[in-house]
Amino acid sequence: MRWLFTLTMMVAGCTDGVAPPLLTGDDAGVGDLNDEDMPVEVDLSQSNPDLTPQGCRTACDCTNGEACINNVCSTAARVFCCGTAACTGADTCQFPDGRVSQCAAPQDGGIRDAGMSSACNATACTPGLGSQLFCSLACGTLTAMCSGATGHCTP
Repeated sequence: MRWLFTLTMMVAGCTDGVAPPLLTGDDAGVGDLNDEDMPVEVDLSQSNPDLTPQGCRTACDCTNGEACINNVCSTAARVFCCGTAACTGADTCQFPDGRVSQCAAPQDGGIRDAGMSSACNATACTPGLGSQLFCSLACGTLTAMCSGATGHCTP
């Protein structure tokens, strides 16, 4: 009998016998919110910019170290914008005009038509981190590497 009294007091004590406004039988419903009910203006039509892929033409349109793949910035490969402070050493970089190069290479260099295996051995490279990606792009093959002995890409 004691538990029945406690249960009755909990039910009656929670709401003092009055139901919350949204649970009453009147016409107010959960979906009846309007501008006066919202303390701040919320625009749900805009997507979250952190979740929306950033459009691009080159790596220069992306965050430092992100590649522009199929016109979308991606962290799938580390590519920098050539000539920026973040671009250092043998890292692969891309110019705003689309040429691909390495950060340590001269600013007037770079490959315009990447993937030409005929020009692979003639493509100068700086050995180090980022050089394999650069040579892969230059040669059009995933097995390309930067030879420390010749300073050129090899297929």
